[in-house]
Amino acid sequence: MTIEAVLPILGVILGWGLKSFADYLASRRSDMRVYNKAIFFILRAWKILMDYDRGTDYFRKKKPAPEKFEAWRAILAKNFVDNFGESPDTVSEAVRILSEADPAMATRLDNSIRRILSTFPLSSITTFGV
Repeated sequence: MTIEAVLPILGVILGWGLKSFADYLASRRSDMRVYNKAIFFILRAWKILMDYDRGTDYFRKKKPAPEKFEAWRAILAKNFVDNFGESPDTVSEAVRILSEADPAMATRLDNSIRRILSTFPLSSITTFGV
């Protein structure tokens, strides 16, 4: 068998290998884009949840009257719910985007969001005139 007879086979194998490697890199890049979008939406919600936590901690340290504390707590809770309310498609889009790359993580995230939102039902949030 001569080298001329083996060269086409080596060319096919090399081409297949390079194509497989390029496909891997493209899918990896696509997954990273998906993760980055989802992370942005999740961090936005996390920031507002931390605002709620910091606000309630601040008011607890000052030990205000329950009426005053509850009024401010309700405002902070409303801001948190409004974050999801103004763009519910954004949050669901984050979960959908994440489910393309990691379905198990998307399911856990969706369950966590549902638990958090059940903590702040819209019917219990009033501003108490503040």
